[in-house]
Amino acid sequence: MYTLEDYLAMVADGGRTEAYLGAMRAMIRPGDVVLELGTGFGYFAVQAALMGARQVYAIEPEDAVAIGPEFAAANGVADRVRFLQGYSTRLDLPERADLLIEDMRGASPLFAGRLSALLDARQRHLKPGARVIPRLDRLQLTPATAPPTLGRHARALAQEPHGVDLAPVLARVGTGWRQINGGDAVPLAPTTTWAELDYATFTSLSVQGSAQMVVERAGRLDGFVSSFEADLAEGFAYSTAPAAARMVYDAGWFPLAESVDCRPGDGIAIRMRGTHDGSDYVWSWTTTVTPADGRFKEVELRQDNLADILIAPGRLRRRAADHVPVRNSAIEMRELTLTLVDGRRSMGEVAEAVRERFPTAFPDARAALRAVAEWLADVEESAGP
Repeated sequence: MYTLEDYLAMVADGGRTEAYLGAMRAMIRPGDVVLELGTGFGYFAVQAALMGARQVYAIEPEDAVAIGPEFAAANGVADRVRFLQGYSTRLDLPERADLLIEDMRGASPLFAGRLSALLDARQRHLKPGARVIPRLDRLQLTPATAPPTLGRHARALAQEPHGVDLAPVLARVGTGWRQINGGDAVPLAPTTTWAELDYATFTSLSVQGSAQMVVERAGRLDGFVSSFEADLAEGFAYSTAPAAARMVYDAGWFPLAESVDCRPGDGIAIRMRGTHDGSDYVWSWTTTVTPADGRFKEVELRQDNLADILIAPGRLRRRAADHVPVRNSAIEMRELTLTLVDGRRSMGEVAEAVRERFPTAFPDARAALRAVAEWLADVEESAGP
């Protein structure tokens, strides 16, 4: 969950904000209908209206969107910006948009449900041939020596086990993608693109690609800094690579199963695949290091982040296609809640009726109200405004 300070930090990031504003000035046409996904409190939505958009639909699941109408009114565009709380995949709009504005990346463009939301928006919310900001993201890798702070807690515990064997836990730590400050890593070769995301044409939520690099600086290859180059519009771009100016975004890190000492001229090749499993990405990567002088045999390391994904076997089984759900009291409580919603009963009356039917499920009336309110809020928000 983002705080207002988080949203303000994004706006205060000059590299990001100025690039977006420049792209918007270049792309917005008088009379446009604009859709912004992940609007926060509506900074870019209000800017779009000030730049001449006829109507802006600003969508945000977080509660910061509640400030949007006041912010739009303070800037004289309240009549042209409509704020909607929820997920764009669950909402319907009264008209299709000419332009989509979006920045839901975080440290990676492959952020959980981002591509699903963009694909849905292209299919349901945009006019044919609509413009998109950003128009392209280049996924990049930089071979590097790891930041000195990476894994410091695991190293400390390995040295001071406090009388217990932490091997089963430590074996899982650091085997998958994690967020880092890319500037703290020591690059051994230039940043290289391994895949591109064209937001006007992509169709798959999974991404794969490859990259080749030549080592320019001697050092220990511990892994790869994961970054991206955002192409927003013609002449407007920014990068989160280690050599770029520090931004509000951090970078990511793909570790190697074992480090390799490299010298200038050594070749590094990597094949990447991010497979979307319905909720997030499962990563696999194969790294090949070829020495320029034959001082060791070519090294090939095949890895994935399965050990790093903390999903209990029971949860996995319950999500399998052949799992047969069992009717229980939790399901019966939700079923009763839905049947009590008739357009006449208040939330308190519904909660009290559920509590009467299941008296041992809640310690008091307040707990019942809180549970019922959360169940129904999710249903109401999924249905749209």
